[in-house]
Parts: sequence; structure tokens; C-alpha cells
Amino acid sequence: MAVVKGTCSACRAPLELIVAESFAAATLAAALCPACTEQHFLDTGGCILMLQRELDGARFPLGKVTITSGAVAALAESAQHAVTFLARHVRGDWGTFGDCDRIELTDDELRRGWEATDEIAKINKWNLLYRSDNIMSEYVTEQGKQIWVVTVLVRSGGTTVLLPEEY
Repeated sequence: MAVVKGTCSACRAPLELIVAESFAAATLAAALCPACTEQHFLDTGGCILMLQRELDGARFPLGKVTITSGAVAALAESAQHAVTFLARHVRGDWGTFGDCDRIELTDDELRRGWEATDEIAKINKWNLLYRSDNIMSEYVTEQGKQIWVVTVLVRSGGTTVLLPEEY
């Protein structure tokens, strides 16, 4: 691994990115620091939820929750709150992708994980069991819009609520 140094293109704060060795000589172009990234996200209509505690029955932490502008609009249009979907997601009800407690993994799937299947529900279950990669849910609002909820289980994690076309 290598470190590439640069500055935030908005506020000029110093930045350091850890990259693969093959990118050691790279130059940062138009990179934003975390604070400017959040501000840009908010300026374009997204929002950030600050949960005071983990949701009841949570199987994994949500981390910082961001909601894209498209998801904000879809939720407002259907008069639904993101927490409804977040609560289902974190308890293992992954909407159209299935329910964690009803998903059975074969021995091969347990051994090889995502390499053994294309089924998102099974990939979710394996990722939950081994705290790897991410967990993805798909729900449909009362107005018929698809909403995805994606939680990254590794590194600093975090959860994003978004429309499929925003992925």
C-alpha cells in the first residue's frame, strides 16, 4: 500500500489517501475532504441521519446513515420515513431479497460465499455471518418506488438509502 497526498479541491485541507502500490505516483484531482463531501451531499438534497442508539433487534451496526436526494424525494412522496426501512434492514428483513432467518446456505455456499451464488439474499446472509463486504436490501414504497438500503460492514462502515439508479 502507498499514500498519495493532495489537498481538498474545495477547502484546501490536506488529504492523504491509502492506495494500492500501483497508484503510488498518482495525483489527486478534484478530491474532497470528508467535511466538504458531506456538505456537497447535503447541498444537493441528501440528508444524514444521526441515530442516538442502534435500532432494537439490530444484527449489525448501521454506522452513519446517509440518504440520497432521490431517496429523500421518494420517501416524501410516499409519506414514509427511512427509519421504517432501516429497522427492517438491520433486523434481517431484506424486503424483496428475502428474510435472513428463512435463508439456508449450502455447504458450498458457506465455504465459498458470494463465489458460490448470485442470490443477493444468500450473499447477504454469508456477509452477515462473516462480517464481510456489505448487506443490501430492496423495498418498495407505498407509491411503488424501489428503495435500496446498503450497509458496509467493513472498515468504517455506514449505511446509504438510495434509489437503484443512484447506485
